[in-house]
Amino acid sequence: MNPRTWFREKIDSLVSDEYLLGVEEHRWRSNLTFLMAFVLVLSLLMSPVYFFNHYTVDLVAGLITAGMSAFCLFLLHHLRRHEWPLYLFAVYLTFYSMFLMLFGAAAGFSVLWVLAYPLAVCFFLGNHFAQPYLTIQIASILILFSPLFDQWRTARYSLNFRLQFPIIFVAFSCLAMVVEHIHQRTGQKLIDMAKRFSASANQDQLTGLSNRRAFYDVIEREQARERRHRCGLQLIMCDIDWFKAINDRFGHQYGDRFLIHVAQLFKTGLRSEDYCFRWGGEEFLIVLPNTTVAGAVMVAERLRSAMTSTPLEDKHFGPISTTMSFGIHPFNMAQSVDENVAQADHCLYRAKQNGRNRIEHDMAEMLPTETVDS
Repeated sequence: MNPRTWFREKIDSLVSDEYLLGVEEHRWRSNLTFLMAFVLVLSLLMSPVYFFNHYTVDLVAGLITAGMSAFCLFLLHHLRRHEWPLYLFAVYLTFYSMFLMLFGAAAGFSVLWVLAYPLAVCFFLGNHFAQPYLTIQIASILILFSPLFDQWRTARYSLNFRLQFPIIFVAFSCLAMVVEHIHQRTGQKLIDMAKRFSASANQDQLTGLSNRRAFYDVIEREQARERRHRCGLQLIMCDIDWFKAINDRFGHQYGDRFLIHVAQLFKTGLRSEDYCFRWGGEEFLIVLPNTTVAGAVMVAERLRSAMTSTPLEDKHFGPISTTMSFGIHPFNMAQSVDENVAQADHCLYRAKQNGRNRIEHDMAEMLPTETVDS
C-alpha cells in the first residue's frame, strides 16, 4: 500500500458517518487525533530550523512537544477513553505556553504563537472544553506578565506589550468561541436535517418499522459482527395469512390498521437488539443477532401465538384476527445477502403450502406448532 492510499484510508476512518452525524465519542477522538498529529508534525518540521539557527532551548522544547504529542496519540488509540490523553495534552500545552512567555522571545520563538491556542482549542475541541481551558490561559498570562515574574523572565517585554497582549488574547478567545458557536449551531442543524432525511428514507411510513432499504444497512453491520464473534444470526420471513380477505371484507383502511396492529405486536415481542422490517405488503423480515435456530423458533412461536390471541379490536366489527406463517433461515456467510433472504422466503413458502399458521425452518421440517384453520 503506497503512503497516499494509507493516508487517505486513515482520513476516511476518522471522518466517518459517526463523525459527520455528531456521534460525540467518535468526534472527540477524531478531533484529538487531528490536533495531536498537527502539533507532532509541526514540532518535527520546526526542529531543523531551531537546530541550524542554534535555538537550543526551542529545539529541546520542540522535541519534547513532539514526544508528548506522539505519547498522547499512543494513549488515545490504545485506551477506550479519550479524556486522559486530552487532559494530559491540555496540561502540557498550558505549561508550554508559560514557557513561551517566560523564555520564548529570548530564544528566538515569538510569544505571538500563543494566540493560535484559542483558535485551535475552539475548533478541535469545542467551546465546552475551551471555556475553562482559555480561562486558565488568560489567568496564567496575567500572572506571568505581572511584576512578580520580572526576575524569572529572560524574555523582555515592554510595558505596552504586557498590557496589550492579555487584551488581544481575550479578544482572540472571544472571537474563536463566537465562530465555533456559529459552527456548532450550523453543524447541529445539518446533522438534525440529515437524521430526519435518513429516518424518512429508512422507515415505513404506515407501520413505523424499518423498510427494505434500511435492511441492507443493518445486515452489513451484522455480517461484520457475525464474522468477528460467530454468535449466530437468524432471518425470519413472515407473512400475514389471508390478509386479502381482511381487505376485501373490511376495506383497505382496516387493512392498514391491521398492519399497524401487527407492527405493534412485533415491537413488543422482540428484543431491543432485534430488527424488524416491513418487506412489502403484508410480508415482514426479522433479523435476530446473537441467536441460535432454537432461539429463533421460540421468537417465531411467541409472535405466532400473539397473532392468534391478540385480535384488532374495533367498535363496529368487533375483533379482527387472522394467523401468520413463518420461515426461519440461519444466515449463511458463504452466501450473498439476497441468497439468504431467498432461502428464508423459501421456508415461508413451505409454511404457506403446508397449511399456514406454522413455522418452518431451513431443514425442511415442520416444527411442532399447533395448526389452526383460518
